Order: sequence, then C-alpha cells, then structure tokens
Amino acid sequence: MVSSKLALVLMLTAGGVLGRSSDNLRRLDRRQQPGGGGGGGFGNGGADPLLHPATSGAGASLSATSGAQHHWATDASGMTGAELKEHLPPGFFLGTSVDGPDLKDPVALSLVKYMPWVTPGNALKMQSVYENENQWKEVLDAVTKSAGDTKIKWKYHTLIWGAQQSKTMMQQSFSKEAMMKTITDFVTNKMCSKIIKETDFWAIDVLNEVFDDSGNGFKKNGYFEVIGEEGYKEIFKLVKQKCPNYKLIINEYGLETASSPKSNFAFKTIKSWLADGVGIDAVALQYHVQLDNKYEDMLASIQRWTKESIPVILSEIDIPINLPPSKEDLEKQAQQYGNVIQAALEGGAFGATFWGITDLHTWFGTQTEQGVGHGTKGAPLLFDAQGKPKPAVAAIVDVFKKWGNKQAGIEGGRATDIGSGNGGKDGSSDTSGDAGAGAGAGAGAGAGAGAGAGAGAGAGGAGAGGAGAGGAGGWGGMPGGGGPGGPGKPGWNGQHGGPWIHPKTPHYGLAQPGPELSGWGGAPGGGFPGGNTEREDYSPNGHKQHRRAMAAQRRRR
Repeated sequence: MVSSKLALVLMLTAGGVLGRSSDNLRRLDRRQQPGGGGGGGFGNGGADPLLHPATSGAGASLSATSGAQHHWATDASGMTGAELKEHLPPGFFLGTSVDGPDLKDPVALSLVKYMPWVTPGNALKMQSVYENENQWKEVLDAVTKSAGDTKIKWKYHTLIWGAQQSKTMMQQSFSKEAMMKTITDFVTNKMCSKIIKETDFWAIDVLNEVFDDSGNGFKKNGYFEVIGEEGYKEIFKLVKQKCPNYKLIINEYGLETASSPKSNFAFKTIKSWLADGVGIDAVALQYHVQLDNKYEDMLASIQRWTKESIPVILSEIDIPINLPPSKEDLEKQAQQYGNVIQAALEGGAFGATFWGITDLHTWFGTQTEQGVGHGTKGAPLLFDAQGKPKPAVAAIVDVFKKWGNKQAGIEGGRATDIGSGNGGKDGSSDTSGDAGAGAGAGAGAGAGAGAGAGAGAGAGGAGAGGAGAGGAGGWGGMPGGGGPGGPGKPGWNGQHGGPWIHPKTPHYGLAQPGPELSGWGGAPGGGFPGGNTEREDYSPNGHKQHRRAMAAQRRRR
C-alpha cells in the first residue's frame, strides 16, 4: 500500500510544484514557459496564449471606434522612450519585467529607466531564492547600474505559484500544518527579513494564478489540494504580519473581461476575503490581450474593482502580432496599446507593467528562436528587437498627453501614495499602523481612527470608522466596507503537456529529460517534468517536440 506521505509527494509532483525543479533554471513565466503547474500543459489549467480567454468573441475591428475607443497618434519618429516618463500622468506608473536574457543586452537595460517600476520575472520565484539566490543579485545589480540616477521601485514576484518551487522545501509539506510551516519559514527567514530589505520594494505578489479557468473554484496547483482556500487567506495574514509595510497583491490572468466565469469567481472571492479582513491591497490584472479585445470590455474589467474602492494595476501587458510584422500590424498594435492604457486611466488603475522590454527577449519568441508564438506570432512589446520605439510608444504618449494632469487611480490607490520601501520601511506610505489584522498597509491614513475595531481593519477597511473615518484613505480601504484592495495576476496555463526544448536558442542550453510523469504542469501523462536547464520552452506537443529536441542534441554530439 502506498503511504499517505508518498501519495502526497506524487500528487505534488503531478501537480507541478515538484515537477518544475531544475538546478540552474532561468525562465520567465511569461517568456520561456507559459505558466504554472498542475492541471494543464500550457502551465496549470489555462489556454494557449494565442487562444487566450482575454479575447471576447470575434472582437471589434480596430479601424472602427466603439464607445470611448479612440484613434491614437502613432508616429514614433525621433522618439527614444523618454517621452513615456516625461508625459506620465500624476498617480500612475509604468513598469517592465526584467530577467536573465535582458541582463546580457545593454540596449534593453538602457530602456528600463523609462519604465522604472520593475518586476523580476524569475529571480524571486521560490526555487530561485532557495537554489540560486545569485540570480536575484544579478538582476538587482544590473538594473541598478543601468538606471543611473533613476530611482527603481521593485515588486516581489512571486510567493505562491504552482511552479518553480523548491523541491527540498515542498517535500516537507505532507499536511496543511507542514506546508504552512515551510511557507512561514520562507516568508520569515528569506523574504521579509532579508530580500525585501535589500532595495526599494513597494509590493509583493502573494498569490499568483490561483483561480481555475473554468470559474469553478481554485486551480489544483499543488498548494490548494493541501491548504485549501483558508490556507491562502492565512498566507496573506502571515505576509501582512511579517512584511507590514508593503502592498500585498493577487496576480491573475484571464480577468480582462468582466463577464467571464473566471472573472466573476475571482471578483466574488476577493470581495469575500476583504470582508473577512484579509489584507489584500491591490488586484493585478495581467492583461495578455489580443488585437480584438474590445475597449468596453477592458474598461469594465478594471472598473468593476475600482468602483468597489479596490486598487488595480495591469501587471503583464503584451499584445502579439504577426511575424514578421507589417506596417499595418504595427499600427493595429499601437492602437490597441493606446486603448489598454486609456482603459487603465479611465478605469482608475494606477499603473501598468509590460511583460518584457524589447521584442528580442519575449516569451513569444521570434521567427528564428521560437517561443509560444511558434514563429508566427510575437513582437508583443513597445520596443523592437533593436530597442527602437515602435508606434505603440507614440500611441501611449498620445494617451498621456490627452489625459493631461488629471490624477490617475482612485483615492487610496495611486502611485503617488507609495513611499520608500527600502530597508523594510514604507516611508510616508504607512501612517495607519497595524490595527486588527493589519489595519491597512495604507498609503495615507489607512484604516485611520475607528477602523481597528472593524472586521476589515486588517485589510485597511474602514470598519466602524466608516467613510471619512480614514477608511477610504488606506490602501484597499473601502469606505464603511471593512475591506482592502484586491489582488490579481493571470498566468498562462493550458491543456497540453510537455516541455519543448528548443535546440538553437542562444541564451540557454538543453534540458535533460526526467521521468515521464505529468509534464511540466501538463495534462496527466503529457510531458516530461525533468530538467537541469539553461533554456526550456513549452509547446502543446509534449512528447513529439521533446523527441525532436533530443534527436537534435544527439546529432550534435
């Protein structure tokens, strides 16, 4: 008979948490691999990015205006990227992800200063921190050096995700109590006591891609099966206690429309958590969108949160087009980028992070170094492979110019509310204290007087204080509502299995296959979990792609 301890190890392995271990892993979860572990191959239960749930029906032609959709200026001649920072609206930020390949590209690094709210793509995943902490040091040092006098603010990405977890740590997690202990040890001894104090962090992605795409509950990711929903809530309370001066975020994909079952489940769940006093400070909507996403849908997806006084950011924006892109493709992409940023501003979001810097380093890949775009879709970012601003940069600048000096965000949820997080202090951003379960990690007054007694005190909710008692001033404080802001970060997860190891990618070497289990988060039996890698990509074809890659490796020997 298989012991219960062994059964749990097998479950965690098949679910993706153990199935992602590698010694020298350098992946960006939206670049070299499409998502988290567990129930499906493009990660853990999501969709092919080119058939992403963000699309809404047939969509609208970008040549037609609908609702508040506009036509944006797209002439980027003479631009450098500095215009993005020069015309940035008050209360709003622009950011980018940065990871291994970017560190070897001086042109890409030179552009970070124009999008200075940085998210490390892989370096702070739990596996990297436990097994290769130098990876984070390399990212921090390279970005800091290239930024010069520009102040960089960092978001910790990510604590809980169904992939890239430490095998050693997870093998100790045979019950809810054991798993919560390992998480507590990591939060206490690694994240909050050490890493978070090394530079100017402002936020932490506490939960990453935890909602199932069906809208029927939570994703089976190796964590949920053990600790359940209550465990997720306990983790937020733990991080709020150990890192009290940082904004805590749920980062989720597939919430780019307000009408999908997944979006509705996430909205209902997060509001319920806030009412229970869970310290969620903002929702991060990933925004991997397509050309046919409708403006009205994007606007509604943001406003549903901000109308409830829940702060929102867009956290992983990219918009793929045809490869090689035509002038018409670039124009359509630019218009859609303008629409996304306009929706963010009009909807009350307070920031936007792009999932990469240049088209040379992106999870979609290029025509010659293919990623999830399979050589036909890609070029999803603001700067081309040479670091030259694309028409999308001009479109965003046009949005900013037309927006003018109006404040972005919502009360208690603006970029200007963020103080300095360096050394564990949040500067002027934390004036409310930790009443109740955390009384607002709050910008400004946070929960304020009277909030501590409320059920939502820990989350920055007004509790007994009500609107005007300081509740609305705190991060995530809901006037009279007793709840903090929301989380959200979508990831790419899918229905297929198996790592695709591309033999020609220059940045990375080949993975060594492991035992045939569930795939790297693939559908059961659909791939190979193993691999000490310097380069790993994934495709829906699991075994066939793997065999081709290994055959290519043998031919070179």
